Amino acid sequence: PLPSSQVSRRASDAATFPQYNFTQPLDHFTDTGFTWNQRFWVSDRHYVAGGPIFVLDGGEDTGEDRLPYLDTGIVDILTNATGGLGIVLEHRYYGDSVPVLNFTTDSLR
Repeated sequence: PLPSSQVSRRASDAATFPQYNFTQPLDHFTDTGFTWNQRFWVSDRHYVAGGPIFVLDGGEDTGEDRLPYLDTGIVDILTNATGGLGIVLEHRYYGDSVPVLNFTTDSLR
């Protein structure tokens, strides 16, 4: 179990950085007709029009576990220093960004 301070921190992060989704094709090289939704979170607290965009790939974990990077981590530091926009992108196959129905061999093909 997580300490209560971590649970409340995650709830706070979720409230501060709402979840978004974008639809993308399953295969970028062949039109299979299949699409899936990838989650991401945005911090615009330091954004100045024309500023850079910093994208943190969530890596091998749910993107929700990377939200502290938008709040006090490297993404917040960089966006604060440059007037940039911060994004945490959930890696496909982690969290809710799963582009297949199940993890069977047939589904993963």
